[in-house]
Amino acid sequence: MNRLEFFHYVRNSLVDTVKYAATPMIENDIKKLDCLVDKLTGVKWVRSPVEVPIVGCRTIYIQGRSVALFKKNGRNVSIDLRCQSCSSLIHWLEHVEELKCFHCDTSYNINEGCGELTLQELPNQYEDGQLYIGLVEGE
Repeated sequence: MNRLEFFHYVRNSLVDTVKYAATPMIENDIKKLDCLVDKLTGVKWVRSPVEVPIVGCRTIYIQGRSVALFKKNGRNVSIDLRCQSCSSLIHWLEHVEELKCFHCDTSYNINEGCGELTLQELPNQYEDGQLYIGLVEGE
């Protein structure tokens, strides 16, 4: 190993050491920032009692709210089951795989990803193998 190779090795080792030492501190700071943003936006993370189904939709009731869970393009989606237009309860129709508001007579097909029904998507995340749904407090 010549001198130039030695200095490259020392530099790379030093960079790797700094990365290894700084990563836990940075991850901790990111978690603190996430908590701060959640507090500012009023999001409260609630553990889902069930997993998102691979096919179809599952409706659950958490913290006084009805929520629909389904997959869209391989992504987990959680929807507040309150109509944005009339505030009525949105129903899941399994035989046509649609979410429907009977008061507005509007629907949303989850397989095609289209419909005239306006949905409010709720944030969701996995932590420690559990699904958490972000509910905005006061809504």
